[in-house]
Amino acid sequence: MVMAIEPLRVVILAGGLGKRMGLSLPKALVPLNNRPMISYLLDAVKASGVCGRPLVVSGQKAELLESAYGDQCDFVRQHEQLGTGHAVGCTEAMLRNVAESIMVLYCDMPTLKPETIARLFNAHQSACADLTMATVMAPDYLDWRSALFNYGRVIRDKHGDVCRIVEIKDADMEQQALQEVNPSYFVFRAEWLWNNIGQVQNDNAQGEYYLTDLLGLAFSQGRKIVSVPIEPVEAVGANSIDEFRQLAKLL
Repeated sequence: MVMAIEPLRVVILAGGLGKRMGLSLPKALVPLNNRPMISYLLDAVKASGVCGRPLVVSGQKAELLESAYGDQCDFVRQHEQLGTGHAVGCTEAMLRNVAESIMVLYCDMPTLKPETIARLFNAHQSACADLTMATVMAPDYLDWRSALFNYGRVIRDKHGDVCRIVEIKDADMEQQALQEVNPSYFVFRAEWLWNNIGQVQNDNAQGEYYLTDLLGLAFSQGRKIVSVPIEPVEAVGANSIDEFRQLAKLL
């Protein structure tokens, strides 16, 4: 019996620990306003209607996360923390030939709305894109928007098309001053993703495999790239205790 290919599978990256919060829990389970952080995103994905059962990439102490949400999600373990590109690559064996498109989201970014998730996927489908990405215009990096300063900068060519992302640790002063940033919400045409994920290299300041490098690769191949603007508040993550506290207020 041939299984029907799904329109979309959502991949949620959740490999980190909550060390910066002073906890030894998986980051996804760190309590945020008395709820596990990942629960906000899982609710948003469900409400969006784009995917019935997300695939979560877990890391250290994965058994805690799997025990808590095994009835709602599938899981793949990332045994080494080698970056976002590597994390998505870990899902290939489970997702190749399963879905037409793959959306990548993050467990520590709980303000993303269901409507925005649906809008990203609809834009991807409507344009028959190879890669669709969210972008954020940050009017400044003050108050809760300070978290956005550490995001990669969106680089556009002379025609205004997105051509690559420069991570903040690799950006020069001119690039750091750019106000359009990348929250790393992506939708990929699955066949293109699996054929190209192995080309991502780790020759950067972090020594990691950046998922964002796929954008430059798609541009160099002349692939269809679509960008979707979203509100800054939907792009806030928790990478420090201060950012965690800001998130609690925003929610």
